[in-house]
Amino acid sequence: MTDLLSTLSIPEEIRSYLAVLGLLLCWKLHGIEARRKKAVISQFYICLSRNDPATCDRCRMAHMHVFRGRMPREVGLRIHCSNRLGCRCALIPITRQWPIAKRLRRQVRRKKGALPLSEQDLQALLREDASLSDDGRLTETVVLAMLTEKTKPEAALQAYREAIAQKPEPSIALLQAAAYIGLAEILEQSGDVKEALQVTRDFLKAFSKNERYYLLTKPQHNGMLARQKRLVRQLLQ
Repeated sequence: MTDLLSTLSIPEEIRSYLAVLGLLLCWKLHGIEARRKKAVISQFYICLSRNDPATCDRCRMAHMHVFRGRMPREVGLRIHCSNRLGCRCALIPITRQWPIAKRLRRQVRRKKGALPLSEQDLQALLREDASLSDDGRLTETVVLAMLTEKTKPEAALQAYREAIAQKPEPSIALLQAAAYIGLAEILEQSGDVKEALQVTRDFLKAFSKNERYYLLTKPQHNGMLARQKRLVRQLLQ
């Protein structure tokens, strides 16, 4: 077999083509790994769920809790959403720039499970806008939109669209995912099925198969996929 391979003649053009393919593959794998490392921007995440009849018990219990995990997908596994219609929770990374973050991180490390977050702590995070970077301000925008979806849906829609319009970066991937989910939720509830369907398509296009493994939780992706299928069925009726 070795003698056969040694005598095998491969045209120069094919060798060049294979070399280029190899370089492209290496570049792609390097890019995925770099995005994965950049995506691990926080080991602590706040879970925000929606308090309505469609919310499963697991997500309801996880609401306003701080979770620790090397990546978002680990937190998704811990929450273990059981909603057959798909998960609509958002995971908000706790960034080091927040003055309150140090205390929350210390408390989570001491606690075996998830740490309940008080309303006072959440409001303290939102009041720290003087020290926020652009990513921090986006966090503030998305969280406020989630908290006011029912009372100020138009303002929430605008906030979500602005978040999605920003240049995709691993550091804001979870915030943009939350914006996509919130936007699709409001549009579907208001009866705008076509636009809601387009949002699900944009979401699934924005997060490639390899990227969503690192940047999202599996229930978030599955939830938008389930929503897309549901909206398609509504349009075909």
